[in-house]
Amino acid sequence: SSGINAEYGEEVEQFLESLESLCQSGTLQRVSVEYVNMFLSALELSLAERRGQFKRLLDKIVKNTKLSSRYDLLRLVGRERLQSPMEKSAKDMLGLENPSVYEFKMDHPGVTTCDQRSECGFILRRHGRTKIELSRDSGDYQNSGIHIHSDVVRVEDMFWYAMWSGVTEDGDGWKVRLPLRNWMWLEGVVSCEAWQMGEQCVDYNISDYLVARC
Repeated sequence: SSGINAEYGEEVEQFLESLESLCQSGTLQRVSVEYVNMFLSALELSLAERRGQFKRLLDKIVKNTKLSSRYDLLRLVGRERLQSPMEKSAKDMLGLENPSVYEFKMDHPGVTTCDQRSECGFILRRHGRTKIELSRDSGDYQNSGIHIHSDVVRVEDMFWYAMWSGVTEDGDGWKVRLPLRNWMWLEGVVSCEAWQMGEQCVDYNISDYLVARC
């Protein structure tokens, strides 16, 4: 047993070192501590066999400033653009692509002056449950009340996820909220009934614009 634990510990350290290299090279951005803490709260209700190992891994990520951050990520919540039933039916009949559209308001720190009447922000399109793209299509922004500063808003600075909610299957029926990029991970964390996808969120990396961190 001790040999297995030692081997697992080595694998975890190697995994964390690989993540550090990806974060330092800019391939990945650091995760927000708030995001990880939501997972840790949900794991308190988990009956998964490897719950303890998962919690120890997340604890290490939270304590590693090369992998997580408390200060340089802005949490943004999108507003879904609703379609009329007629519009949706017409697109379905014509076989047109019909992604979900989400509007995000954001005062980007890289924008020092803005004289436009609409609010600064950006629009994301969601295709299916996991594919997200940043829209630069002027038609998406027309009459939306939002405009994008394409010179500073970058998809590379965004960490997108959806908030999922459900009720645990045990007799207590605890309500659980989880931030996930892929809905298939749900059952691997905690068993719940009637999972529902809620807010679409983005943790936006503004570290390039911070002079100093507390």
